[in-house]
Amino acid sequence: MKKKPIAVGLFSNVRGIEIGAQRTDFYTPFSTDIEPDVREHFLHNYNKAIHALKETFYLSDVCDLTFADIKRELKLIEVLIDIGDIDCLVGGPPCFGMTSISSKRSVFNPLNMLMLEMLRIVEEAKPKTVFIEQVPPFMTQQLRPFRDLVYNEMKKMTDYDWIVQELNAENFGALQSRDRVVIVGVRKDLKIPASLPAPQPVDLSKQSAFASIGAEKYRSGQFKQAPQDGRQKVFGTMTGGDSEQIYIDGRWRKLTIRERQILTDMTGVDFSALTLTRARKTMGNMVMPQFAEAIMRHILHEILMKSPTWRA
Repeated sequence: MKKKPIAVGLFSNVRGIEIGAQRTDFYTPFSTDIEPDVREHFLHNYNKAIHALKETFYLSDVCDLTFADIKRELKLIEVLIDIGDIDCLVGGPPCFGMTSISSKRSVFNPLNMLMLEMLRIVEEAKPKTVFIEQVPPFMTQQLRPFRDLVYNEMKKMTDYDWIVQELNAENFGALQSRDRVVIVGVRKDLKIPASLPAPQPVDLSKQSAFASIGAEKYRSGQFKQAPQDGRQKVFGTMTGGDSEQIYIDGRWRKLTIRERQILTDMTGVDFSALTLTRARKTMGNMVMPQFAEAIMRHILHEILMKSPTWRA
C-alpha cells in the first residue's frame, strides 16, 4: 500500500486542520494542544483512529514541546520519523492577542509569541512544508512590530521559501465568510516555490446562510453588524461566544450547537465531551476543515507531488 504523507498538528483544538488534511489523503498521527478537554474530545471521538489508524493526541504547552517529544510519542504508536521526514507541519496559533474582538489585543500579548514557538519547532523538525493560520489583524500597522519579528525569524530559515496571504474561507467552499492570514513554507530542497490555491467563486446555492442553515437573515456576533440577507450572503465569521443570531420561522433566535456544527463543517463530530460553552468556543476558534482541506490539497498536489525530490 502506498505510504501516505504525514501531517503533524500543533495548536490542534478540535483538529479542524487535521480533518481537512485527512480529506486530502494525509495521515495525521500526531496532534497536540494545551487544553485537557480537547484531548478528552479527541479520545471520545477517535477511538478507532487511536487503535486502528494509529493516531495520538499529546497534551502539552507548545513552549515545552520539542521535536524529540513528537518523535518519542510517534514511536509509541509505531510511527518512526526523523528530522526532515514530516511532510507538513500544521497549526493555527492562538489569536487572542491579535483579534480585534479581544480586549487583550496588544503587540506585547505573550500569546502572540506562540507563533515563534511554532517556527522554533519548524527549525527543529525541518518539515518539508509548513501551514500556519492566523487572524487578519496580524497584518495591521498596530501589530507590525510583532509581524516583523515573525518575518525576521522566517528569513533566518534560509532553507525555506515562504508565502503570506490573506484569504477568505468562503472562496474555498466554507459556510462562513471568514478572512484568515495563511502562511505556507516550503523547504528549498523540494525545488518548488511556496504558493497558495487561487480563490474560487462563492456558490450561494450551497454556501449562503439560507442554504446552509435556513437563515433568512443573520446577525454576525463579531462586529454587531446590521441584519444581513441570508439568501445573498454566506454566514459571517462565527465567534466563540453566543451573540450570533438568525431570523428563521418568523423570529430571531440564537444558533443551536447543531447549526454551529453545520457552519463549521463538524456535523460528524460529537461535542458531548465538552461543556456547551467550550463547544461554542472551540468551534469559534477552530480552523474550518473545508478551508484547511483546500490549503492541504494544494500543498499535496501542487507542491509535494510536483517536487522532483519529495519521494527521492
